[in-house]
Order: sequence, then C-alpha cells, then structure tokens
Amino acid sequence: MLWAQNVGDIVSMRPKPKGIFTFQPQFKDHVMVGTVTGIVPYLSIIRQYLHDGTTGHRFFFMEGASHLDEFVYDEELQALADKHPDFIKTMFTVSRPLGERNLSWEGPKGRVNTLVEEYIDKWGLKKEDTMVYVCGHPGMIEDVKTRLVPKGWNVQEERFWKEEDE
Repeated sequence: MLWAQNVGDIVSMRPKPKGIFTFQPQFKDHVMVGTVTGIVPYLSIIRQYLHDGTTGHRFFFMEGASHLDEFVYDEELQALADKHPDFIKTMFTVSRPLGERNLSWEGPKGRVNTLVEEYIDKWGLKKEDTMVYVCGHPGMIEDVKTRLVPKGWNVQEERFWKEEDE
C-alpha cells in the first residue's frame, strides 16, 4: 500500500497507467454499470463531481454481484443517492438469488447486463443525452455492448483483464 510507504522507500510503477474512464460532461445522463469491483472507477467520478460542485448531470449506478456480500461501495453509493435523490440513482442486483448467501436478498435479481435496458427505460433516458459506462467482468461488458451499441447508445468500456480467448 502506498500510504504505508516511508520517505526513501522504492516504489515501482507500470509504464502505462490503467484506466481510461473519464467523465463525459457533454452528456446529461451517465449510466454506470459494474460487476463487483468494476464499480470503483465510478466512485472517483462521482466524488470529483461532488467535490467540484458541478451540476446539471444525473448518475445511474448499476452494480451486479453473484452474492450480496460481494458488493463494494454499495453503502457509500446508496448514501449518496439518499442525499442527492434528484440526480443520483442506484440499482444493485444479485445473479444467484437462490444461493444460500442470498436468502435475505429482497432487491432486483439477475445479471446486471440483462437489466440495463429495463432500467434505462424505467429511468426514461434518451440515447442522445446518455453515456453508458461498463466496467467489470469481460462477459458483462461484451453483452452490454452487444445489447446497446447496435441500438445507437453511447458506450464506453474499461477493462482490467480479458478472457483467455480474447
């Protein structure tokens, strides 16, 4: 951990940083779809947005996990949505609702990629005003792109790893 380093310690860095997601302010609406840790880049975006006092945009966070105990930053995201209900919405879903670890789950069920279109419709979003960001499992990313890109939606992806056959 960088925070645990002392002055004079050696730190190695990659020659090229990971991460290409950037906030696209030309769009009013931002749908941020992630599986588990794929939600992390979106936190940087919303934290900076709030820190800067920027206005005029809406954020729709969609996080999917196999089990409810795998969600990350869900409490922070929900607290932000509760504090800013006019421009922050959240949706959390589990893909294994019948699993032992999910017996207490009462929220949406299914893979997050299969729910994107339903929630885009529910939230009344328009293609020309919306950027859909996807980060997480490569299969989820590909499925969202397959569902949305041919229909004219703007989609930006962030990949931290690729499947073996890619």
